[in-house]
Amino acid sequence: MDYKGSPFTTVFAPRYISEALEESPDDEVKFDLQGPQAPLVMQGHNFMYLAMPRRIN
Repeated sequence: MDYKGSPFTTVFAPRYISEALEESPDDEVKFDLQGPQAPLVMQGHNFMYLAMPRRIN
């Protein structure tokens, strides 16, 4: 895993992440996250999935 940037905390529903990875036809998936309130973009060669973070108080 390569990580660049300042650390932060964010929360996603694990079910949605798991479903996206199960449906992916690719062996490798890139996770792109720009900040704690930004959507998570999961992308492979023939696959793209967007997940919105949950709010934490």
